Amino acid sequence: MEVSHEIKVGVMRYLEEVAAQLDYLTPEEREVVLQNLYARIGHALAHSHNGSPTLRDLQHVLAEMPQPRRFKRQETRDVGASAIPGLQHGQKIALLGAALLPFSVWLFLEALKLACTATSADKLKLWDWLVMLVGFQAPMIITMLGIMSIASLREAPEPRGGMALAVCVTLTFPLLLIDGTLLFLAQNGLHGLWSSWVIQVVMGLLLLALDIRIVRSVWHTAARPADALG
Repeated sequence: MEVSHEIKVGVMRYLEEVAAQLDYLTPEEREVVLQNLYARIGHALAHSHNGSPTLRDLQHVLAEMPQPRRFKRQETRDVGASAIPGLQHGQKIALLGAALLPFSVWLFLEALKLACTATSADKLKLWDWLVMLVGFQAPMIITMLGIMSIASLREAPEPRGGMALAVCVTLTFPLLLIDGTLLFLAQNGLHGLWSSWVIQVVMGLLLLALDIRIVRSVWHTAARPADALG
């Protein structure tokens, strides 16, 4: 990749500003953080103008990078290279949501089945009411855990694992709700045509395309550092 002298100066100035905020780290820890940031900038610039980035490209890349002020000591939870703001907290929330997700889906489906098959409220047992109470709240709880983990991970100055899991936890129930609603409307709106396998395949492909579009849109937003959105 060919870069101009001005771009090299701009990158070094950014790294120097970050390094000035990392005086609480050991030299080795500081070097790890700076190398990770340098690699991120290089990767982004390599995809600009076929490997020949301009100053405008550098400005755009640095605008999406964590601002140097975010590396101040008071914004970290612990001292050390792993003490990136919100990193450990966000990963723990994502893991908690992923661990509860299978049980939450089962509980929600059980609550939905009870609500649809119950002929009278008098025939529901205490356990049935409890299942419906918790089951219908599970989607909101799991989705909120996913949103919290994304928000926490986006505060991290450098990328870490866990964002894909956080997005998965966040979108599971919303996508189930969207797909289920559209399938219900399609089945009731198309009437006799729904029995055709062609219609079912087309509907399945449309839902798949919609889900992919939603996931890509959320991922694109979630993967950007918080500072990039102003």
